[in-house]
Amino acid sequence: MKTTFEYQGYRGSIKVSEVDNCLYGTLLDITDLVTYEAQTVADLRREFMAAVDDYLETCRGMSKEPQKPTPRPRKKSLDRNHQTGARL
Repeated sequence: MKTTFEYQGYRGSIKVSEVDNCLYGTLLDITDLVTYEAQTVADLRREFMAAVDDYLETCRGMSKEPQKPTPRPRKKSLDRNHQTGARL
């Protein structure tokens, strides 16, 4: 299951609110707070893309440089055949 969207170099989360019966997310890897929400995954993707576009446009209008996402290192998968630890 995919848990993020990607658009114009930005990543956004995909989360579920059972309390509010909706989907929502935030832009990842930047400190500015940008959120979006919708009722369906397709609508959430559109809202995410619109949020990125709006963020970039708002920054331009404020003569502010938009934050560039800070890439996070990917977690390395462990080889199940490789064992670590001390041998006695």
